[in-house]
Amino acid sequence: MRVVHIVSSLQVGGMEHFVVRLAAAQRQQGHEAAVFALHGGPLEAEARQLGLPVTVIGGAHKLLRVPRAVAYFLSTRPEIIHAHNQTSLHYAILGKRTCQAPTVMTNHGQGLGSSRTPSQAEWDQTDSVVAVSNAVADLMDRGVLGTKLETIYNGVTFAAPARTRAQVREELGLPDDRVVGIIVARIDDFKGHETLIAALGELKAAGQALTLLIAGDGARRADREQQAALLDLGPEQVHFLGFRSDVPDLLAASDLFVLPSLTEGLPLSVLEAMSHGLPTVATAVGGIPELVIEGVHGRLVPVKDSAALAQALGTLVQNPDQRRAWGAAAQRRVQTEFSFDKMTQEYTQLYQRLLSARKAKG
Repeated sequence: MRVVHIVSSLQVGGMEHFVVRLAAAQRQQGHEAAVFALHGGPLEAEARQLGLPVTVIGGAHKLLRVPRAVAYFLSTRPEIIHAHNQTSLHYAILGKRTCQAPTVMTNHGQGLGSSRTPSQAEWDQTDSVVAVSNAVADLMDRGVLGTKLETIYNGVTFAAPARTRAQVREELGLPDDRVVGIIVARIDDFKGHETLIAALGELKAAGQALTLLIAGDGARRADREQQAALLDLGPEQVHFLGFRSDVPDLLAASDLFVLPSLTEGLPLSVLEAMSHGLPTVATAVGGIPELVIEGVHGRLVPVKDSAALAQALGTLVQNPDQRRAWGAAAQRRVQTEFSFDKMTQEYTQLYQRLLSARKAKG
């Protein structure tokens, strides 16, 4: 099966990582999966290392991108065109008009308030719309999409760390007995870093010993570093690590995961942390409550509430038995309900249904 995955860019992000992993898994299963991106980014090299054919059309204007895209679809003749988020749907529809392939769009829950709203004609030509959580599906127009809309939960594969917990902690200068939290997310206006750093300030003032690892980069990094400095948060409280390729190692060296996002779809970062047996403190937004059950796998707090976030984190800092119990429950849930193989199989079954329906129509 020839499948083309379309993304707006190959910048580092949860959705972009998801696409690369899904396409790579499909190639391992014998499908001819490829990635088509409007703009490049750091993940292009990773995708190529995995053996994925990657095409970046670039171009500052649609007048350049459209003919390049048409030429690509004519040369590759995909059997399935899979767009990821609304920003790339226009090009998926262009591909469908060019080679009559069924079109799928997965809404990863990012940019739900985006200015890029598909037209009625685009929705009409989209054969299937997948939401990564029921919360994302509920935000979409069921009246327009009807039976085209379904939910396929994201899945993850456990990525074993390459180094021991002790080795990573030694590199970072973290004592063995220090409670360490971690957030893995782009530093922007939507992942809640501002609230999180404020909560760290409250924990320090209360004498709570927690060190936070911030793995990720982004446009707001300098602002958050300045905020941390103003709160007199030093290396004992926070480490800004930037982009890291050793996230499994960092998770293995941590005791809890935190994600106080303002909006989410079904965050892969939470799934990955759960797969490593970490309890999660997160906001009750998007599909997060579909992953993390309050009091079973972690704690859920309101958006932009640093006091509630500090209280939830402080409770886990003081209670190692609860951290271990919630982390073990989280790991079991991911293994049974959110496996990468299960998710990949569901997408393959969807593709096959669409191809069968197309064949039946003649």
